[in-house]
Amino acid sequence: MIYHSLGEIFDHIEESHNRFTERVQGLSAQQGNFRPMPEHWSIAEIAEHLALIDEGVATLVTNLLTRAETSADSNARAGAFPPVSLKEQLEQARHAKYQAPEMVRPRGGVEVDASLARIKRVRATLNSLRPRLETIDLSAARFPHPFFGALNLYQWLAFIPNHQERHLRQIERLMDAPEYER
Repeated sequence: MIYHSLGEIFDHIEESHNRFTERVQGLSAQQGNFRPMPEHWSIAEIAEHLALIDEGVATLVTNLLTRAETSADSNARAGAFPPVSLKEQLEQARHAKYQAPEMVRPRGGVEVDASLARIKRVRATLNSLRPRLETIDLSAARFPHPFFGALNLYQWLAFIPNHQERHLRQIERLMDAPEYER
């Protein structure tokens, strides 16, 4: 997907969040903790991982934005939005299995609804930053992703819904397992 505006990225974040929430909200503890194999994450652990990632990205976005606002480059006011894509990274991810870095691995013992509440707070934080994000060109504000290399701030924002959708597909596979309690 190619984003042509910050609004498109925010719309995708919201749409993805709504789909994810609809799918996992209100699951029983047994459903949330279902794991077909010991090495697989449960739905609750996936939700916890997403909360950890989203919190980290929100902190990163805040820091990059603040740094850009106070740097000598802060004269680069927002003009035409540079098209943003994660096509290359998503193609790479389609064929790879990643091991999450320790700091974003689920610890367990967190209910799905608690992780959803954390993710919802991140959405509120990002929405509160949006007016500031719209005033400055942030395409040069970069930070390395552990697998995809340097991403700019817009790519980090676009990462949120794309990462969530990858894990939603994983959850769908868990829910399709014959042993999953319906």
